[in-house]
Amino acid sequence: VTNSKELTWLSPVVESWRASHDQGRPPHAIMLAGPAGTGKRCAAAWLAKRRLGLDVPLLPTYPPAPPEHADSRWLAPAEDKHTIGIDQVRELVRELNLTSYEGGGKVAVIEPADAMTTSAANSLLKTLEEPPGDTLLVLVVDRPGQLPATIFSRCQRINVRAPGEAEAIEWLQSIQPGADWVQALRASGFAPLAALRAMEHSDETAAMAKQFSAVAEGREGPLKVAATWAKLEPEFVLSWLCRQVQM
Repeated sequence: VTNSKELTWLSPVVESWRASHDQGRPPHAIMLAGPAGTGKRCAAAWLAKRRLGLDVPLLPTYPPAPPEHADSRWLAPAEDKHTIGIDQVRELVRELNLTSYEGGGKVAVIEPADAMTTSAANSLLKTLEEPPGDTLLVLVVDRPGQLPATIFSRCQRINVRAPGEAEAIEWLQSIQPGADWVQALRASGFAPLAALRAMEHSDETAAMAKQFSAVAEGREGPLKVAATWAKLEPEFVLSWLCRQVQM
């Protein structure tokens, strides 16, 4: 994708942010929760830039572009890890407690926040309740059930939902006209960005579906299939498996 595309279905995120500011009660912690592939990271990038006073379009855009700013932090699992550990969160908290470089507060995005270990999540609680200075924390959550309730109670939750099928297909067609987006979208739980990713990895997706069925029917050993999948991107495999469980 060479040009950024506005995610029209994320307008409720923008409206929620504006409503909070109009009421004079801007949140200090926002949780963007919803299925993978609905654009939560794009929304997080938009919120971070807006909070830092950077120029942003009217709506979040794809692909997500984290702000390049001295007062911005984007926390994710390390390249060779599936979780966000306590040391990462402690370092983030330490940095948030430093004085703002440009005097306008700080922003931290944690994605996915449900990848935090229990100890990492607990070490974030005090900061969520009493953020230092003028700090905004944005938590991107793919699997809400993986987070402790104490995290939820300290955040303003915004549920990010997938658009209707017609809107999603129109958006996907604007990126790659002529593709069979109906099938890709339905196979991706109607999440447009998941459908886009599935189309980019159509060969891998087809092979995984066959291997998944083979394991379920006892025609293939799970360890052998797991070894094959280990060569693929972990995030891609995890999101694909989550969709199979939900279907």
